[in-house]
Amino acid sequence: MLRKDIGAVSGWLAYSLSQTKYTFDGINQGNAFEPGQDRTSVINFVLNGNVSDIFKGNWNGSETKSSSNWILGLNFIYTTGQPMTVPASVYFVNTLPDWNNYNTGSQDLPGYKLYPGAIDTYRLPDYIRMDVSITWEKDYGTWSLAPYLQIFNIGDRKNVWFITYTGNNVNGAIVQNVNTVDMLPFLPSLGVTIKF
Repeated sequence: MLRKDIGAVSGWLAYSLSQTKYTFDGINQGNAFEPGQDRTSVINFVLNGNVSDIFKGNWNGSETKSSSNWILGLNFIYTTGQPMTVPASVYFVNTLPDWNNYNTGSQDLPGYKLYPGAIDTYRLPDYIRMDVSITWEKDYGTWSLAPYLQIFNIGDRKNVWFITYTGNNVNGAIVQNVNTVDMLPFLPSLGVTIKF
């Protein structure tokens, strides 16, 4: 971790490298696997800038005491995609005599089942997100007011949260659709922080 706490611009850059593996008797044939919580690489970059001090050239000194300040913020996150288990095969559970009736009792294929492969051998795409904020801090002596605008995921990156599968009977052929569910979209928010 590299960190700067004083001056017009402050923040930190951190990187972590780790590996998590589980081994259980009777699960995954006793072989080790990386659980869904494993993140091999994680990068965090946080930057805050006091606009008044930047224009005064106070890059490395202590902050100038002022009754009001504009603060710009940037937050960048990168993590390795999380492990997940993907299907290895499919099978049908169907009752006699309806061997060819795949659509009974459901909109989908009720007898259509996915059989998982080896545990967590596939990784979702890497997670990348950048947030920005602007805050106006006003000091009233015994208390302070700080309205802010914050934008999460400013690049509107489609970070995959999880994957779902649906099987459909299309003219007698089974078509499996793979659907992704994304995390946080481009999301602006307004707020006020009051300290007293």
